[in-house]
Amino acid sequence: DARGSGLATSVSEHGWDQFHARLDRAREDLTLAARLDSRDPMPWAQLVTVYRGLDDPDEAKRAFKEATRRQPGCRAAHHSLLQCVAKKWYGSHEEMWQFARQATSEAPEGSSLPALVCDAHIEMALSPSMGHGDEDDEEDASWAAGLGESSPAEDFYAAYLRQPQVREEILAAAK
Repeated sequence: DARGSGLATSVSEHGWDQFHARLDRAREDLTLAARLDSRDPMPWAQLVTVYRGLDDPDEAKRAFKEATRRQPGCRAAHHSLLQCVAKKWYGSHEEMWQFARQATSEAPEGSSLPALVCDAHIEMALSPSMGHGDEDDEEDASWAAGLGESSPAEDFYAAYLRQPQVREEILAAAK
């Protein structure tokens, strides 16, 4: 396990070296897979994640476009890009919500893309407990205001998901 599952600040220099070496290898293998079957969206969908890990959000977005050109409703590509545009990576809560809600509104009937709204809510609920919530940050403070009295980090997740507007949006997306 090169990187581990902790925050980036907990990764050793050796861990980062291994992590990037493995991502470079994955990029090579996925690029080859994309050439071998030019119609398959999955190599491109996985490249979104690889480029996110390689600190290249522009290439991640390009890979997303390639995946969705091949399969417009590709859930794997959408989920990977949602992570990329989340605040914890290269975006913001606003960008994440815009992406999730737009993909949901444009999804054909029966698509799994409305699950992106659930994914975005989970990202929001995890934000403080993962060290990405910043009470001095207006964007974080605005969504956290609905949680009521200050809760310990481990309670943010449940408190956030119990909010009526969150439950309503998740149920609406499921329809």
